[in-house]
Amino acid sequence: SEIYRQLSQRFPDSKYANGSNLAAGQALMRDKKLDEAATFFRGLVSGRDETAAEAAHLLSQIELMQNRPQQAAQVAQEALKWLTAGDKLPLLRMDLADALSALSASDGTSKD
Repeated sequence: SEIYRQLSQRFPDSKYANGSNLAAGQALMRDKKLDEAATFFRGLVSGRDETAAEAAHLLSQIELMQNRPQQAAQVAQEALKWLTAGDKLPLLRMDLADALSALSASDGTSKD
């Protein structure tokens, strides 16, 4: 993750900077450094592109792993406002469904 972080810091205006930040977040996520990974992903979600969609999906997953379904739902919902196509669309829909299911289960209204 450190190499990716250095690349994005050294060349912040590069067209590859967001990809480098995404890769840094993914590496941190694999290393179970979820809070650090989330910081990288939060910095990308406003981009409204495929990288932002991937970052939103991974950030939603982190929020779910850390038992924060409300935050996971919010991240997914925000991305789904602008994402209309692509391979991340079903992933974000599933993230939202998982978050809403967890919220429902936590307030005792689960119908399972």
